[in-house]
Amino acid sequence: MLIPQGYKQTEMGIIPKDWKIISILNIAELLSGLTYLPENISEQGLLVLRSSNIKDGNLSFEDNVYVNCIIDKNKYVKKNEILICVRNGSSNLIGKCALVTKNYNATFGAFMAVLRSPIGKYLYQVFSSQIIQKQIQKNCKATINQITKADFKNFYIPISINIKEQQSISEALYDTDKLIFSMQKLIDKKKAIKQGAMQELLTGKRRLSGFNSKWTEKKIYEIGKVITGSTPSRNDKYLWNGSLHWVSAQDLKNKYIFNSIEKITDKGAKYCNFLPAGAVLVTCIASIGLNAIARVPLATNQQINSIICNKDFYNEYIYYLLSYSRKILIAIADKTAVPIISKQNFESMSFLLPEDKKEQRAIAKILADMDNEIEKLEIKLQKYKKIKQGMMQQLLTGRIRLLD
Repeated sequence: MLIPQGYKQTEMGIIPKDWKIISILNIAELLSGLTYLPENISEQGLLVLRSSNIKDGNLSFEDNVYVNCIIDKNKYVKKNEILICVRNGSSNLIGKCALVTKNYNATFGAFMAVLRSPIGKYLYQVFSSQIIQKQIQKNCKATINQITKADFKNFYIPISINIKEQQSISEALYDTDKLIFSMQKLIDKKKAIKQGAMQELLTGKRRLSGFNSKWTEKKIYEIGKVITGSTPSRNDKYLWNGSLHWVSAQDLKNKYIFNSIEKITDKGAKYCNFLPAGAVLVTCIASIGLNAIARVPLATNQQINSIICNKDFYNEYIYYLLSYSRKILIAIADKTAVPIISKQNFESMSFLLPEDKKEQRAIAKILADMDNEIEKLEIKLQKYKKIKQGMMQQLLTGRIRLLD
């Protein structure tokens, strides 16, 4: 392998000659989290940061826990420290982290750890990069869903010995973080506006100009024909891996369904009810209330009830109506080990909606335009994130230098 001039080969790959490989604990102090008892939890008191308080590399305060016990001031989180999830029931949460951007009146829980270092902003970028995340995946197999102190001792990073270069790298990446964060906040704001619009438009609280027809209550079976899906036998290989779309809850991630993860054969289709494009799909078992619109003919599993709307109802409007009503769907589900809404109960659900199909279309168009705007912003957000990943790969290994 040809090594460029000014670079050297190391156990972590090719890095600049004036960089070094060091253990992360040589430049940071590791603090373990607080263990507290159920009786210590209170409505007010000291905030305990947990994995749920980390969202996309930032601190989030939507799900908080407070304790009333006395905590060593050394265990309060401080500006430029790195909060890390080190233990969790889900392996994909291990190693997720956030930079603490200011001093908080808060500590952190037993499943968390904090790295405290004079170069915390730089270390956060390294820890959230593949440099450390790959080491977590590789070195932590012995401890199920956990990073131990011994694991931290074995985390190594390449780093410039030039403090100004460290600062330039962290500032460049942090500026990109701020751009990503501002875009995420804009998306969240747009989603909140859409939710407010749904609340007003889908309940008749606010009427669109030019429409004054009455709204009436309709049960789902009056809106359209309801079809429950089915699953061909898994024991017959000739029923599966064909070319026909067979949808389950894992496919209901976007508004429209053009494809499915699993496919069935013509023989498998004999065990299913095929739906036309335009059918509205709703999950009524387990993950209650996920919904989408079929854009191609397809079949579904028994977890999904589908509505083939009759001529008086616009399928896009029914999609938004069910999206807005997801909490109602969850509330009426039978509280069994696996939540379920029977076909009979689903068909009997009633909604107030406009009789004029043109009004249904007009409302759906407003909400669809909002969805399109949000989708464009989310595409831009993913682009920014990819740019950030490329910058990390180049800057944190010294392939691109930020020197005066």
